[in-house]
Amino acid sequence: MICAVIFDMDGLLVDNAHLWFKAERQILSGMGIEVDYEYVQSFAGFRTIEEVRAWKNDFGFTEPDDQVLADQVEGAVRKLVETEGKPLPGVVKLIEELASYHIPMAVASSSAMELITTTLRKIGVAQYMQAVHSGEHEKRGKPFPDVFLSAAKALDVEPEHCLVLEDALVGVQAAKTAGMKCIAVPEAGYDQAAFESKNPDMIVDSMENVGWNLIKEM
Repeated sequence: MICAVIFDMDGLLVDNAHLWFKAERQILSGMGIEVDYEYVQSFAGFRTIEEVRAWKNDFGFTEPDDQVLADQVEGAVRKLVETEGKPLPGVVKLIEELASYHIPMAVASSSAMELITTTLRKIGVAQYMQAVHSGEHEKRGKPFPDVFLSAAKALDVEPEHCLVLEDALVGVQAAKTAGMKCIAVPEAGYDQAAFESKNPDMIVDSMENVGWNLIKEM
């Protein structure tokens, strides 16, 4: 029985994949490095600190410091969210519906806490969350289950009674490793075989297709 719902954030609650791309392309371009959308999206679900370490490995630079660069990226994304951030279709309706049934909810994201809180306020759902947890506070990021397990603990709900909604492959893997149910809501044009390999309980095209009547039967 599902007793709590845990949401990822980037690309699931908020339409911000293009904002991450805009911010990261600008920062890397300033360093003489050009990247395409597919490259940036290959890091979906990972912590920013892990992404910038991959950049250094891929492009062979050493400065600035990892955390300084990660902070620059998230700061740029945060500014874009404040002006351009919008909830994805079905998000607010679902959250309001779950709140009406008094279902505990949390956000468990790889993003830094400051970006999470900014985003939740911007899309108007912060007040519905009983817990908010950032992967920056974990030793291991997704695909490890730590951030989801911490969110479940904060909600005081056992993992097997939690449902995770995720848009990224590493997030689906993390949710299933945590022993939770998972609905995958991938970006349009996703690799179906890749998502199926992570064993989500369900794959849907939009949050508009998710409601309490569906969730309570899982």
